This record gives sequence, C-alpha cells and structure tokens, in this order.
Amino acid sequence: MSLQWLLLLCLICSTLLLVDVTHSGAQDARKAYIVYMGDKPKNEVPLSHLHLNMLQDVVDSSNIDDIEHEALLLHSYKRSFNGFAAMLTEQEAQKMAGMDGVVSVFPSKQIE
Repeated sequence: MSLQWLLLLCLICSTLLLVDVTHSGAQDARKAYIVYMGDKPKNEVPLSHLHLNMLQDVVDSSNIDDIEHEALLLHSYKRSFNGFAAMLTEQEAQKMAGMDGVVSVFPSKQIE
C-alpha cells in the first residue's frame, strides 16, 4: 500500500515539475536577434564592450551571471557597421529597440 502512495506522489511531483519547466521555458524563449546601430563610430571605442554593456542593461540579471551574458552575445559587427547579434526574448528585444543609439532590432533569419 505505501509503495503505491509513493509512486503516486512521484508521478504528481514529476508532472508538476514538467508543467513548471514548460511554462518558464515558453516565457523565457530566446531567439537570435540582430541589433543594428548604424554606422561605425568615428572614435575607437571597443564596440564589443559597448554591445555587452547594452546586453547587460536589457537582460534580467537575476537569472543570469556575467559569463552567461557573454554567451548571449553571438557576434559583434564592427567592420562595416555598428551592431551585434544576441539571444534575446521578445520583451528584451523590444526594450533594446528603445535604447539610445539603436536604429532597429529584428529577428535573425536563417537563409537556406
């Protein structure tokens, strides 16, 4: 009898855990976005540091440490134009689009 209750309890707990993980995963779904900032600045500012700082300002730091911020920065474009690619949620992309110096933010599309 007690084994049946234990199995039932395990089943209920695993179901609740799965529902919680699925809910938080859908809420925090990250996609690759391109953040376009226009022409390269005339001064020799290290753009990758600027891009990382902007990313840190937008991403919720309570869930992510500095190392993970760097992992979210996919690429810094610094030769032809100023911009970067990053893994963002839709809300973070909207917040990034409202920042000073940002011309546009759009989802990255894979070309086949």
